[in-house]
Amino acid sequence: KVQYLSFPNAGPLWLLFALNYAQHTDAKRTNLIRALWIIPALTALLVWTNEFHHLAWVTVSPLPGNPWGLVRYEHGPAVLCLAVYSYALMIVGSAYIINTAYRSAKLYRGQMAALVLGAVLPLIGNILYVTRLTPIQGFDLAPFAFTVSGLCLVWGAFRTHLFQITPVVYDAVLSSMSEGVLIEDTSARVIDLNPAAAKLLGIERDVAGLPTASVLAPWNVIEDTLRGVK
Repeated sequence: KVQYLSFPNAGPLWLLFALNYAQHTDAKRTNLIRALWIIPALTALLVWTNEFHHLAWVTVSPLPGNPWGLVRYEHGPAVLCLAVYSYALMIVGSAYIINTAYRSAKLYRGQMAALVLGAVLPLIGNILYVTRLTPIQGFDLAPFAFTVSGLCLVWGAFRTHLFQITPVVYDAVLSSMSEGVLIEDTSARVIDLNPAAAKLLGIERDVAGLPTASVLAPWNVIEDTLRGVK
């Protein structure tokens, strides 16, 4: 029962993270945030009062001949409803991240891979558990999948600056500007630049995530001017 104080939050938190990652205005809507937690809150209530209605688990019985003391949970409609709800939010959130990454610089595709893989692995583990397709009956693979997810996020944090560089949606207005635009983050790393800037600087490769100083090394006058503006 204790795990249902945290587990139901995964779907809503993932969707809100994805909306913020995509810089979507819905991420700040209070009504949406409240609505996302209606089903998790109701599920937690039903789980803790399951003895009176059995909507969370119909039966809980030990698995015969199992040396690890595993038990079989016959999931009721409340848990199954939460599972479908969480899966839907994870899929929608992943779609936002994939769409944002492909509309931005190449660097963000590495971020996308780390984030989506980190979300999908526990999801697969939980689906196998709910549908009883795990190699060992009654054995939940999700906790082990979270370990692999953590490694994916660690790789993303160090390799693609996952939590340092946020994506900027590269819309049609910016890409069609005749003026060169180079965007950097607070750590003086390039986030993006439009085609005009790439042509002006003679850049023919992806430089997102590189230090601005190294990108502008052949153009020290421009770099000094940028530093002066700050």
